[in-house]
Amino acid sequence: MEGMGSRSATELLLLPVRLHGIRLGRPIDLLLDPEAWRVLGYVVLCGDESRRFLAFAAADPWEDAINVRSALCCSRTWSSTETGHDPSGRSSVEAS
Repeated sequence: MEGMGSRSATELLLLPVRLHGIRLGRPIDLLLDPEAWRVLGYVVLCGDESRRFLAFAAADPWEDAINVRSALCCSRTWSSTETGHDPSGRSSVEAS
């Protein structure tokens, strides 16, 4: 298994999220920093149908999977209303 080089968002969203070879879920969206145009993390649909946030820094993307070292890397259920942004990048909180 080789480490990941440059990959498209589509390719990343096709990879399963695994912990020691056990499938935890799959990414269904990427959260981006629109100013720096970089990935902040993934929204992961877990086996129990919950959505959890996985920070990009806690993920180890490989050729065949996005590996994590601990199930604790996936934070509690993610909600777009908690972040003020929906997955499309539109702000749901007005700037002051």
